[in-house]
Amino acid sequence: MHVQDISRLCNALGVDADVCTAEYIKLVGVAEEQHRNLRCTNFEAWRAALKRTQRARASYPVTALTPLLAAFGSFTCSSSGVEQNFSVVKALSPKQRNLSVQHEVDQLQIKLAEISESDEARLFKEAAAVWVRLYGRRLHGYFKEAKPEEPGAQKSLAVVLRERRKDVQRLAAAGAAINLDPAVLFAEAKALAGDAWTNKQSNECKRQDDVLQVKQLEAAARCHLLNHERAEDIDEQVSLFYAAEDKNRAARARLEDRMSERLARPDFHLFGQSVVCTPGLFTQVQEAEIRLRHQMRPAYGDEVDIFVVPDVAEAHPAVKLAACLQGNMIANPVFFSSGGKQGCAVAFAPAILTQRFVYMSYDFRAQHPQCSAVIRRVQQGNRRCKWKVLDTLADWLQRQVDAPKKASFHWALLADREKAAQPALAAHKYALTFDMLLQLVNKIDYSRSALGIGSAS
Repeated sequence: MHVQDISRLCNALGVDADVCTAEYIKLVGVAEEQHRNLRCTNFEAWRAALKRTQRARASYPVTALTPLLAAFGSFTCSSSGVEQNFSVVKALSPKQRNLSVQHEVDQLQIKLAEISESDEARLFKEAAAVWVRLYGRRLHGYFKEAKPEEPGAQKSLAVVLRERRKDVQRLAAAGAAINLDPAVLFAEAKALAGDAWTNKQSNECKRQDDVLQVKQLEAAARCHLLNHERAEDIDEQVSLFYAAEDKNRAARARLEDRMSERLARPDFHLFGQSVVCTPGLFTQVQEAEIRLRHQMRPAYGDEVDIFVVPDVAEAHPAVKLAACLQGNMIANPVFFSSGGKQGCAVAFAPAILTQRFVYMSYDFRAQHPQCSAVIRRVQQGNRRCKWKVLDTLADWLQRQVDAPKKASFHWALLADREKAAQPALAAHKYALTFDMLLQLVNKIDYSRSALGIGSAS
């Protein structure tokens, strides 16, 4: 039966009947389920079925079925329900009066004959009753009754201040002596307010006193107060303010001096300085020519004054460790070729001048062989070195226990995995990895450094 109807509709609308029938068979079950669940009309059920299968449109195609559904919705729609809704809304609206205004006036005239005009409350009540009798409902908001002010009602702060201002004006007009002392005025205002004076008024007075105090201090700091307005507490606060301002000004001046000293480029005298250049930066002839021009010399053994690297910020860890330990300088090629007139260089404070007892584990030496060799050579070859190398971890632990106040003098250098694997050492402050060691010994000497600011680098 449905197949014949679908074929007839498809022929009328110019749609392929076989394709439309196949799509109908796939989707009709979903529409019936929506009709049962939602208890809606047939058209709403088909619309819900289309929405439900939207994500699986490949399995539920509606290419040929859509014209039939559109025709079904167009041919069966009606506006009778909408018109009924309009009539209901019109009937419920209080502004849509079904009777004439004259009829309302006649009804009110009948009631006015029995009620005195001075009795407004009863008049409003009877008018509301007339409205209900005529239209079947009460119109809220049209008839308002004036509420008399309660004698014991709490007055607002604005009312209290307004009344107090009127009292002061009345006293001033009478010519009586007026005391403008704030304490006296406060006591009089509180006495006049009586029970109306609550915590709200007290808090407002306190807030105004604080604001007045701040304003007085600002005026006193700018020398805007008159002599009779100055008080001992104000003078004391102003003196403290000046002292704090002088202290802050001195701190700012010291900070500016320190920063200007850091940013200033010192005069470098490289005569007789030993230099080691990273291989590949210069040829042997160029390096020898630059050293001869600026009267520098090549380094022999462990005695090095300047390390020349491609990038000062990316120096090799072993080079940076050696410079930090011995207080050497790391410079870029421009600094070396210009004899210190251009380019950037970073000098470090020698860390070996501070006494340390260092233990290096086997894993640390295996992970950082070059850095371990640097520590050994500096400890053995530099006569200024105050570092001592401990043989075992037990020696380091024993020194930590024996001298807890000197725990910062004893370091244990561990590999990253070794420190993480041992919970007792993972949280120890002086069980150091290589990165932690560099942070402790990396102390820049700004008086001998040129950071490249204001010059070619």
